[in-house]
Amino acid sequence: MGRKDATQAAVNAVATATTVINSYGQTSPEAQSALQAARDSVTNARAQGATDTDLRNTRPQ
Repeated sequence: MGRKDATQAAVNAVATATTVINSYGQTSPEAQSALQAARDSVTNARAQGATDTDLRNTRPQ
């Protein structure tokens, strides 16, 4: 997975986590799982070279 794909995956994971947290509550098991997936995705994107600007400027799909 390249930087662009990893960045898109991270942004999508964060958007999903936001939706899950809003739907189930911040302390729900679903929210905790989605938040961990988003963290892992962002870590991966950064390992691929994604910057704060890349993450900020990419829109979820």
